[in-house]
Amino acid sequence: MGGGKESPSSSASVVPEEGAPTFGFPSDAKAAIENEQTGDVTKDAILRDVAYSAQARLEAFGKGSGQTAKVNRYFAASALIYWTDRIATVKENGLAISGDYRYFGFEVTDVTNGKTEAVRYCEDENKRPAHG
Repeated sequence: MGGGKESPSSSASVVPEEGAPTFGFPSDAKAAIENEQTGDVTKDAILRDVAYSAQARLEAFGKGSGQTAKVNRYFAASALIYWTDRIATVKENGLAISGDYRYFGFEVTDVTNGKTEAVRYCEDENKRPAHG
């Protein structure tokens, strides 16, 4: 994935909404969210929550626990089990997150006649240090 024009920061690229969750990352980890508004209220709400879920996951990796309030808010069913297990494995292996994370290219894709929606986005980790 390619690098961006802006350097990542610990806050989203857009001004957070009133009442938006805050995320606590390790001091050496930063997240940049590049999530443009579509003009569709429903799609914008979905994209906002998906951006929050990416940050919730990153925060959980930083804490070494998939059992956080934000992970439980933004993930359910098999996704919750997957991320909880993945975070536990990373912690058990003595690994940690650090560096810059950039999330961009958010897009809502309608599935099943518009009753179910899927979202895709890109994650750029090219400014993360190598772990050995």
